[in-house]
Parts: sequence; structure tokens; C-alpha cells
Amino acid sequence: MASSEQLGLATELRETADIITMYHNVWQKQNKTTLNPTRKELRCLKRKDLVEALAKNLPVGTIRFGCHISKNFEDSDCHCTVLSTVDGSTIKARVLIGCDGANSMAAQYLGLGSPSHLPRLVHLGFTSYLHGHPFGTRFLRFAAQDFAVGRMPVNENLVHFFVTRSSPSTPVHASPTRVLRESTCSRSSKTALPRSPRWCGGATRPRQKP
Repeated sequence: MASSEQLGLATELRETADIITMYHNVWQKQNKTTLNPTRKELRCLKRKDLVEALAKNLPVGTIRFGCHISKNFEDSDCHCTVLSTVDGSTIKARVLIGCDGANSMAAQYLGLGSPSHLPRLVHLGFTSYLHGHPFGTRFLRFAAQDFAVGRMPVNENLVHFFVTRSSPSTPVHASPTRVLRESTCSRSSKTALPRSPRWCGGATRPRQKP
């Protein structure tokens, strides 16, 4: 939260997410469990809450959404960076922060190396509990041989979860979401995982290392 303190947004953001106090790690293969306190302030912030907090403190029109950047170049006349979008629009920016993922146009412009791909499927999402969840303020990570799940409370009614496993060694025709869902349900009958997980608005994709 140090950066949000400097921006004057920390107080507002703290109201959107509860503090996480413990790391709870479970390794099935080693039959090992650890429970350690967090050393620094840790909260699970929704990106929507963060962007809205930033937007409220910036001039109207500073943040633009839904812009797919196709290329960027420097303009010596205006001493700025000109961004071209796939729909033909242009944006002139005095400051450009490249945080557009593994296939970043900003990274390509700077001549950074290509991202390396990790052969894993990852599903991220949220699960809501109308009457509150029973997980307290712990960040749980459960790891098996090639499979891991985790959960982190956002607030008393909302929990962030992730599921990750190695990609199939042979090509499959099913979607990554279906592969991961079926794998999770199958593993849940053999481990301490809850049955029938709710897949609430997440995104499944191959994990990329920037």
C-alpha cells in the first residue's frame, strides 16, 4: 500500500478490502502445513476499485478504457509519445507507463526480450457469500504435485480464488476453461478441496512470464 499512500488513496482503498493477517500453506505431497503471519500490510484489491479510485483523482479524460494499442512512436515536435490504436485513433501522451501485459507494445518499443511461456493453465475469479464467508483473514494456498488452488478474502462477502495446473502434454480439443474445470472437480474428490467449485467470472489463460 506504500504507493497508494503516496498518491493519497490508501484510506479509500483500505475501505474496499480487509487486511490479510496469515499465510496458510498446505503441501499435499509432503503432508506439510505452515501458518505464518504476514510481515507487511496485505490486501486483495479489485482492479475495478483501484482504477476508480485513480480516476476520481485525475482530470476527466485522463484515463481511456478499451484502447487496444497497435503501435507507438516518439514525436519530437510535441515532445510526447503518440499511440495508435487498432480502430485508427491516436493518443498523445507525455508519460507512457507500459503495464499492458506480456505482449506489451511498450516493451516491444523499448526493445525488451520476448516473454517466455510457462506451460500452465490459470483460472482467476471471485466467489460471493451472501451471508459471509468462514475463511477469516487467511490467504490459503493448497499445492499438489501438478495442481494448486488458493483463496484470499477481499471482504466479508467476497473471496478471490485461483486454480492452476500444468497444461496437457498432448493437444486437447476442449476449451482451457473446460479442461481446468473438469480437472478441478476430479481432484476435489481425492483431496481436501471442496466439491463443485463455483466458477464466477474468471479468466482462464496460459500463464506467461513477462
